[in-house]
Amino acid sequence: MSKPAGWPAVTPRLIAEDPDALVAFLRTAFGAIGEAHAGRPTELRIDDAVVMVSGTFEGRGPTSTLLYLYLADVDAAYARALAAGASSHEAPRDLPWGDRRAIVGDPGGNVWQIATRAIATTTTRMVQHVRAPRAAVYRALVDAAAIQRWRVPDAMTSEVHAFEPRVGGAIRVSLTYSAPTGTGKTSAHTDTYRGHFVRLVPDEQVVEVFAFETTNPAMMGEMRVTLTLVDAPDGTYVIGEHEGVPAAVRPADNELGWRMSLAKLARLVES
Repeated sequence: MSKPAGWPAVTPRLIAEDPDALVAFLRTAFGAIGEAHAGRPTELRIDDAVVMVSGTFEGRGPTSTLLYLYLADVDAAYARALAAGASSHEAPRDLPWGDRRAIVGDPGGNVWQIATRAIATTTTRMVQHVRAPRAAVYRALVDAAAIQRWRVPDAMTSEVHAFEPRVGGAIRVSLTYSAPTGTGKTSAHTDTYRGHFVRLVPDEQVVEVFAFETTNPAMMGEMRVTLTLVDAPDGTYVIGEHEGVPAAVRPADNELGWRMSLAKLARLVES
């Protein structure tokens, strides 16, 4: 096992002149839980995150770190933080990408951007059977020319501007309605989305995150698409999950678009 069970891969460690005061603040303001341990940093959990807090050691002075924290109610957390001694850098306000955010400084000198995602989203799930081995299907998931052919609903055309299949590699694609009656999210008739690859497991899984290029707040926000390949008796099941779809996108329309696209994937790989 490469890391302790239940721990994320990256854990911030906050070093403070008065670690007990900082721990007390995090408990009061953000609902942190966890116990102090002799001889090592205090390990606190805030929802699904882990934060370590310690005093200065071996000549290492206090840190000043910027952190972004999602909470259930940013307004209530902001009020608790101020009551617990935080300084206010920014009162809660609504932002274009769907977060309601405030900024506070804690007693240890760290700055917390605290937020609640205010715009509701939906998740689309789908399964497509492809009569081809996983390796063949995977190639079509990471090839720009193939993406332009299959990952586009009926009555639309695709243009792949960037598609770099590596972790952190850029993605930018435009889908344009063939008919003038189609309403785009980016321009009059076009939906453009931009993002990057998060995970690639050859012949098994591709994970992407992206967002629409749009000035419409109801269409903003990061989305995640996970495509997983599983052996089927006579080929491969493509299991898809599209998370964070803006509520302004009708779930039925998004599901239909994916079903059309995955059917094209099957035809392309099986041909």
